[in-house]
Amino acid sequence: MSIADILSAPVVQTTVNNVLGSAPHDVIERPGSYVMSLKTEPSDRCKRIIVLKPKGFTSNTPDELSSHPEAEEATIEIKGAARPANRGYFPIKNCVEFVYCAKDGAETRPDYPYASAFGAFRELKTSKTRFKVVKRNYYGFYHNLINLTDEWLVLVLNKKLNLAKQVDYSLIEDAAESDRNAIYALAEGVKMEGDGIFKDNQEIVRRVCSMNPHTSLPALITLLNVEEKGKHEQCTIFAIILKIARKHPALSLRFLKKAEDDKAAPPYYLHELVKKVRACL
Repeated sequence: MSIADILSAPVVQTTVNNVLGSAPHDVIERPGSYVMSLKTEPSDRCKRIIVLKPKGFTSNTPDELSSHPEAEEATIEIKGAARPANRGYFPIKNCVEFVYCAKDGAETRPDYPYASAFGAFRELKTSKTRFKVVKRNYYGFYHNLINLTDEWLVLVLNKKLNLAKQVDYSLIEDAAESDRNAIYALAEGVKMEGDGIFKDNQEIVRRVCSMNPHTSLPALITLLNVEEKGKHEQCTIFAIILKIARKHPALSLRFLKKAEDDKAAPPYYLHELVKKVRACL
């Protein structure tokens, strides 16, 4: 059975209509899931549909927890298993494992702002239930949802977003034309592909990483404000900054500390970058 079979099932089509309406939407493939989101989402709250692949997960791997600094709070509703021949969702007990820890409850991986699931809290969840995955006290800041079954499971995400800054494109426009074009190409690539850019467009990543860091770092730091659309866009920019920072740790630390003082980008990413760059000195 393919994702096309699942998405064409009447019960899933009904969910799409109820959650996303008739507005244009994207279907984004992740390693263990598919995410359906509106092409244009409100700035304060978003609703998405997550289709977990059989034995799938919402992070990059089953043993990893994604970070969610963009969320003030978030709720998941497990609809159940989608079977094309069924008119409703098939209910399954203990079908999803919610793996989570608080913001200060884990160390992040060397190259990305993701945490290990080792030692995290774990709860089993049943279909037809709704529960908080992120709370305002940083509960669930790092989390993963794991499909324990061989079925395709449909979940609905309702997420209240933290206020976000806009990308300051004036920092990019001040660059030389060739550098400016490369940074714009990277920005568009990240918006389109998220972390898929490391596989599909390595050349533009190399081009930006080889740039004068006085040009690339301010532009990349403001690109941490890129809109989160389910493709790990901000984490992709984070990883590129870190590649450059490891070659120029002292300079990078100055740029990052200034960005922290100016509140120029999401504090979580800046804090994690500063911590990792300091380890290079």
